[in-house]
Amino acid sequence: MAQGSDICFEHVTFTYPTGEQPAVSDVSFTAKAGTVTALVGPSGSGKTTIGTLVPRFYDVQEGHITLGGVELSEIAFVFQNPKLLKTTLEENIRGGCKNASREDILRAARLAQCDDILAKLPEGIDSIVGGKGVYLSGGEVQRVAIARAILKDAPVIILDEVTAFADPENEVQIQAALKELTKGKTV
Repeated sequence: MAQGSDICFEHVTFTYPTGEQPAVSDVSFTAKAGTVTALVGPSGSGKTTIGTLVPRFYDVQEGHITLGGVELSEIAFVFQNPKLLKTTLEENIRGGCKNASREDILRAARLAQCDDILAKLPEGIDSIVGGKGVYLSGGEVQRVAIARAILKDAPVIILDEVTAFADPENEVQIQAALKELTKGKTV
């Protein structure tokens, strides 16, 4: 196996948003490509926390986590069953790209095959979705998640069964969106 898929934690410290003490403090290790790395310790020692940091469910406050030498912040994830926040479609696509312009967001939505979604919503990209907002099908939510990843423009994309909950019509649109998302990327 190539070093390109090693996962490295370098002096990682992380405290949950509701926590007072770090869940993990100054943790360093390398999970070598092609090997099994076991985290062993008592309950509450941070094993599960470390597992949630790799797919970036949370971002670390100190240190670095890399995959094949690439910072996790430079990797976009599109999971099998993405969730939307109860906010506008624009903000759901914006995600962590706080400085993205509305034009950038609309371009990402177009490339992710979301034009039909925008057209059907009462306030277009300004419609509230997620939670008790406007209902979107699983395939539509997936295309919004792909738009978010397109906007991020990360050099590495990790996909997890992105068409699992899509009907045939959405699957065709998702495949077209994935073609845009993955151009020139490590997938």
